[in-house]
Amino acid sequence: MDQELELSLQDLNKKAYKLFLEFMTRTAKLDELAGIGHRFLNEFYQQLERFRRPPLIETSNLVKDLVKANQTDRMKVYIEAGWKHIPFDVQSISKLHSCKQGLLDHVEKVKVLLDELECFMQDAICVMRTVDESISHFLDESSVDGITQYTLWFEEGETIPVHLQDCSILHATMMMVIYQMLKLDYVMQENIIKSLDFKASQMELESYCLMWDIRPYINDNVIRHAWSFVA
Repeated sequence: MDQELELSLQDLNKKAYKLFLEFMTRTAKLDELAGIGHRFLNEFYQQLERFRRPPLIETSNLVKDLVKANQTDRMKVYIEAGWKHIPFDVQSISKLHSCKQGLLDHVEKVKVLLDELECFMQDAICVMRTVDESISHFLDESSVDGITQYTLWFEEGETIPVHLQDCSILHATMMMVIYQMLKLDYVMQENIIKSLDFKASQMELESYCLMWDIRPYINDNVIRHAWSFVA
């Protein structure tokens, strides 16, 4: 086999691996961001339920007696406000705003990382195609004897272009699969954030928190398998 070709393919394979490593590093960052976003979403849910909780109403003799026995200035203000604790409500609204802003910032960071992942993926696809074209050109120009020798190398298990081609294909394919999963996860998160307002029901919020937590588009087995190729 042409030594210059083999060295060229080895360099391409190293480039493909480096792209794959950068891709997986950013995938790990996206996992961290998903956890942070989930905490913002849970906090939004809790604060909204706190804000919407029903006011204290004298529905029993015990409550009536407690209210009557505690006619403090604070209790009077609470009653005059329609059985609502205004400072708590203001605090909840402030936290709701902070959580929503945190989620909006989160989705922007995810978008930046996704764009980087797409660039790495496209570069890896280019490397794969270059390797494939180089090997095709090598086979086209090889004599019958050369092809026979090429086959013998394969049977003896030595480093050959086919192995290098397989590596570049593997890295590019894994990146494409993972990118599509992460992109769908991003779209889901974005849609959840757009749906957050004071009108969202408790069941909707619970569902949003659950879906964000389990990340239905992410196949953990695929991610673990991809990490197994990182030396």
